[in-house]
Amino acid sequence: MVEYTGTEGTRGTSAATYPANTMPYYSFYSSSSGQGKASLFSVKLPSGLTAIDYGAFQGCAGLAGIDILDGVKAIKGYAFADCIGLVSVDIPDGVTSIGDYAFTRCISLSSVAISESLTSVGSFAFYLCSALRTLTFTPSPSPLAATMGINSYAFAVTMLDSLAFPKSLQYISVNAFMACTALVYVSIPASVTGIGSSAFQSCIALRTLTFP
Repeated sequence: MVEYTGTEGTRGTSAATYPANTMPYYSFYSSSSGQGKASLFSVKLPSGLTAIDYGAFQGCAGLAGIDILDGVKAIKGYAFADCIGLVSVDIPDGVTSIGDYAFTRCISLSSVAISESLTSVGSFAFYLCSALRTLTFTPSPSPLAATMGINSYAFAVTMLDSLAFPKSLQYISVNAFMACTALVYVSIPASVTGIGSSAFQSCIALRTLTFP
């Protein structure tokens, strides 16, 4: 995918630059109608892709899965927001950031696997993913410093039932896991230097919280 600058892209009639090797801004989403492409059921991303831009697949209600390739470094804000058919997501090693609201309101999403190499889970990234029960952190092949941050409301109002964070986690921000009403067990590693206020507010089933 080559860089393009002009008025015939997905940003409407405004001139814009579309970076090379990036799934474009609003690729399958219409800002005028406020809807994604409901008939899109599967996607094969191109090799060499390094980023999925803002709102690329937002509102693609029929999309049931996405194979995020090695080489992708960033998933931008709202990239998969309101993909109500999406069931599982595997974020591979090498992805460093998940943008704000990237998967918000994916109401069928039940499992998420995130590489320990990730440095930032954006605010509201998985907010209101009401079926999300399983969050796993997959080992990275490279030694890691504690640089991962989970930002505000990132997993709020989900059905996560247990959390065992990796040693790469540095901080948990405010309200990050608010109203996870099925959450029973949380294990905090020694790498964590800060937990924001109300991070686990209204986690009414929480029984065990362990620190090293």
